[in-house]
Amino acid sequence: MEIYQVKSFLAVVEEESVTKAAKRLYTTPPSVSAHVKALEEELGIRLFERSTKGMKLTSEGISIRDKAERLLAAAVEISTQAASLRGQVLGGLEIGLNCQPSFLKASELAGRLREEHPGLELNFVASDSSRIIDAIRTETLDAGFVYGYRGLRDLELEQLADVPLSIVVPMQWRPEIEDGDWDALVRHPWVYTNLYCAFLVLIDEELQRRGLSPRSYVKSTGDDMRYDLVAKGLGIGVMESHKADRLVAEGKAFVWKGDRPLSCVLSFAYRKSRANEPAIVAATALTKELWSNCP
Repeated sequence: MEIYQVKSFLAVVEEESVTKAAKRLYTTPPSVSAHVKALEEELGIRLFERSTKGMKLTSEGISIRDKAERLLAAAVEISTQAASLRGQVLGGLEIGLNCQPSFLKASELAGRLREEHPGLELNFVASDSSRIIDAIRTETLDAGFVYGYRGLRDLELEQLADVPLSIVVPMQWRPEIEDGDWDALVRHPWVYTNLYCAFLVLIDEELQRRGLSPRSYVKSTGDDMRYDLVAKGLGIGVMESHKADRLVAEGKAFVWKGDRPLSCVLSFAYRKSRANEPAIVAATALTKELWSNCP
């Protein structure tokens, strides 16, 4: 039994697809299929039910999945221990940023990592929480900052802060909305997105609790566009309070106070299977340290 066979097996388990598993592992579908087939032949059991809908674990496959995960984790731990004995953290680390680098303390993190681990090359990638989660799973990113999410079986989410949110309303709607309730808000367009957004999940929960829903949307695909659409008076948005304060200072919007404050958890995410890798350990420890003194 080879470690690469176990990696291919677990990738297919998580993706339920040979093609997607191959993409994650930067190899070809025939290679992944060959790895799984060789593992099945060596173990003498069938691991997957193959169909046009994808790859589903058999009962035998389910029974060995946890052991395979522990085996792969042990292999990573051995490599980590060897690196520790060498006393070095080497290689590259790609980290996704889901909002402004200054807010996420990216410069401070880069400085500390360079000071303490000069052999580690760091690269920051601007994105959003949804894409960062997908990229960590496919290992096109090593780690990243994300809003929301919980209970992800394959990812570790190190909670950093509870970030205050604000509902921001274009200034021209102030007379109708400032002293109004949620019913007043849903009579106007909202800025939404096609991707998962933890902020909008909170808004939808508030609306559902009251039996309401937005009557129209303006769609955006990024935070900068959301900010701009609110500033241009095209929709109501929800964003971090520090961003909302900028809109208010520019005189383009006001913050609707509502009946209770909103907030969303900011976390540092990475794959659980990589939790003991020296670069991940170093970046996680320093990130948590930088955020430990924040309110």
